[in-house]
Amino acid sequence: MRRIAVAERRARLGVRHRLAKARASTVVGATEAVVALHSTDPATVFLSLWARTKNVTPDGIDRALYVDRSLLRESKNVTGAPKSPEPLRFGVEACRPVLEIMIDYCHKQGLIPAPLSVDCLFDDVTRKLGA
Repeated sequence: MRRIAVAERRARLGVRHRLAKARASTVVGATEAVVALHSTDPATVFLSLWARTKNVTPDGIDRALYVDRSLLRESKNVTGAPKSPEPLRFGVEACRPVLEIMIDYCHKQGLIPAPLSVDCLFDDVTRKLGA
């Protein structure tokens, strides 16, 4: 199995998180690149998005959060997940898109030998929770 050096791992993270090379063109694209942005104060979200996008303005971020609502605000977390009637998502079906992304990342990073289906990770009882 190929070993990835620390420098290469950091470089890959920089690209994946939109901090190096190609920045995202939208705040939603930047947020989706990292799944969610965490902030302990309002400025952190603005700074994180500014670092990951090109040609973004504070007004554009504000519009995405509060006018267009293209980013969901969950407590102190901001996520680019698709909007849903229930802002706090629970259960296998509600979290399926994020679980699929996590499985894909694990496979691409060589943490698992092959992609898995979300259904094979949970038993029937667990799948019914939150449904």
